[in-house]
Amino acid sequence: MKALNSSVALLSTLTTKHPNMTGALQGYPWMMTGSGKPPSVFSVRKPPEIISLEGWDALWRGLRPGVVRDSVFGGMFFSSWQSLHHAMLDWKAVGMDPQPRSDDEIGPLSPLAVSIAAGTSGSVAAAALIVWTLPNLDQNVPCFPSMSRRRGSF
Repeated sequence: MKALNSSVALLSTLTTKHPNMTGALQGYPWMMTGSGKPPSVFSVRKPPEIISLEGWDALWRGLRPGVVRDSVFGGMFFSSWQSLHHAMLDWKAVGMDPQPRSDDEIGPLSPLAVSIAAGTSGSVAAAALIVWTLPNLDQNVPCFPSMSRRRGSF
């Protein structure tokens, strides 16, 4: 806030065309650095520095879309993996005599088959979510969200 107050003090000598100069400067936090350019990524290293430039909300920005994306991915991954796992168990039990009454009687699957099922499930879930993930990538990358382009997001 000290940098914001000094920026407002410097700009207060100019004619005020904007009714809320402090609020306008908070939309462009790099104006508070004095150079008019955003600080480099290497100079903003600790949470207190982010908080001083953008406020507490900057630490939680993007949390809700990330949680929703990961929850949907996890649900799709585990449901498709479970389906593939049961299909592999049924396929293994086809030639058994007598027919097994439970999955425990079939025995374990090979690690390679389980790994292939997990990879396939992850690919299916990632392919389904790529349509939702790609438009939101540019909102998570920049150090200063007010510099990024805003597209339709969550």
